Amino acid sequence: MDAQSIPLRAAEGRIQITIDPPRRNPPKRILACFRHPDPSVCQGKLQGRMTRCEVNGKPYKRFDPIKGLVVLTECVKPTRIIAYYDGP
Repeated sequence: MDAQSIPLRAAEGRIQITIDPPRRNPPKRILACFRHPDPSVCQGKLQGRMTRCEVNGKPYKRFDPIKGLVVLTECVKPTRIIAYYDGP
């Protein structure tokens, strides 16, 4: 599986990655882990936590804002994930 990070836009309140899962034996579940460069965000403090995310341009609800995880199921093609953070 390939994961590609797009130029960091953390100062703009978002981080984007693209995942290209294996097609021959696709995983049942993928956990995409986002690590914000600001340590206070990584520690799950209220300010600066992940507030929402999008998968392929659509709102997506399966994420853990404290751990910075996005859970993908049935991911069989290149997928773009954008995690949005509130201001520090």
